[in-house]
Amino acid sequence: MLKVFESSRAKLLGSVAGLALVAAAPMALAATGTSPQSLDTTVSITIPERVSILNLSSTMAFGTWDATGDEQVTDDLCAWSNDGDPGQYRINLTTDNGSMVLQQGADTIDYTVAWATSTGQTTGTNIPYNTPTTFTLASATTPTCGGGDNSTIIVDIAEADLAAAPASATAYDAVMTVEISSVP
Repeated sequence: MLKVFESSRAKLLGSVAGLALVAAAPMALAATGTSPQSLDTTVSITIPERVSILNLSSTMAFGTWDATGDEQVTDDLCAWSNDGDPGQYRINLTTDNGSMVLQQGADTIDYTVAWATSTGQTTGTNIPYNTPTTFTLASATTPTCGGGDNSTIIVDIAEADLAAAPASATAYDAVMTVEISSVP
């Protein structure tokens, strides 16, 4: 079982709280004279870099290995960034045990994680442990992906690693943190 948590920084959504509407000068403008009169004012808004990650399952469970073949679990989710057109973002993976292993006591099983920028995928770009990896949205979307998903996270365990692991009635597991950030 792989427990998955979204980073608190990954829940940043484009919000109007940080946006401002400002006039060009802090003083009132006035026009006098014959009709018509006009004044110019500047209207501006600042849009900071934003990212969001949504719909990531809290648990990605492989189930029980049947002693044949590799194991894979995938999850479709929403990843968004307003950095570029279409948006670019980085995914970084860390775990509670400091590496890409599932753990039961002192015993471990290596696993790998890949990312695809479309849904329903079983292969993607490998993401090494604690190595931010850059991706580009397949198409520009909203911070909520229009209510759907646009990416897949793929977790694989090789048959050789499963075969080498001691049997355990208790699941091997790890807590993996998936962090999304803008590209510097």
